Amino acid sequence: VQWYKADFYLNGKLMIGNVHSILDRITYKFNKFHFSEYKNKILTEEMYNEIEYFSPNQYKMKVYGDKGNIPDHFTYKGAIDPLKGSIYANKFGNSISPLNNNAHHYYKFKYEGYYDSGNLKLHKIKVIPKLDSQDFFNGYLYIEDTSWAVKYAVIKKKQQV
Repeated sequence: VQWYKADFYLNGKLMIGNVHSILDRITYKFNKFHFSEYKNKILTEEMYNEIEYFSPNQYKMKVYGDKGNIPDHFTYKGAIDPLKGSIYANKFGNSISPLNNNAHHYYKFKYEGYYDSGNLKLHKIKVIPKLDSQDFFNGYLYIEDTSWAVKYAVIKKKQQV
């Protein structure tokens, strides 16, 4: 893929379970907050962006909306890695893409039919990871009939922080 432009919507929830005392001390030393303050609290983030990709590996992003209650002193690390990636690449963010060259080793796919959207026929493909791991996505790919391009993806993954 030489170029594409896409809308990107991210909706995530984070809940911190056990916090080791060493981690608590380190976050306080470097960032002046105790990680344990957020233990068992649900933190959310919602973002809407436009991403433009130019080969090789150049991205331009416009942020249209961003809301949530994740404190500014948290870093997103892998949470927004997909903003700097392509679902067509072997790795999408820090996870294995469902369109990886060896995707059949990591995912099962189930055809769930098609529907007409205007003058487009979109095929709905269910993506099922073969392993229960934060390295994989699950959800749906919607593939355009004539070009076989991914029109949009509704995917999610588990993530350990």
